[in-house]
Amino acid sequence: MAISDDERRDVARKLREIERQTLCELTDGELIDFLVETVGFNRYTNEDFDEGLLGRIADLIDRPSTTRHGKFRTKYGRETPCCEVCGYSIGDMRWGYCPKCGAEVVS
Repeated sequence: MAISDDERRDVARKLREIERQTLCELTDGELIDFLVETVGFNRYTNEDFDEGLLGRIADLIDRPSTTRHGKFRTKYGRETPCCEVCGYSIGDMRWGYCPKCGAEVVS
């Protein structure tokens, strides 16, 4: 599932709203529950909780990347570059990110 910029900003805002004193008062379990809720991870539907939560946090931090030189598909008789992550046609546009999945377009 692609993570939108709005979702990234929302999670960052929630994390910043918590006061440092509040975090110091939390037990380890409460802190994990707080992180689970903040990043939108469902601990009850994921069998591998630890890796799933850490993976979700990593996905929020590190945006996937794509190039204009990987996949191609033919459109109207010419090859058009496509996002390597989702396959969306990114063409010759000068987008910095794939408009469908949000992957950063790198050279």
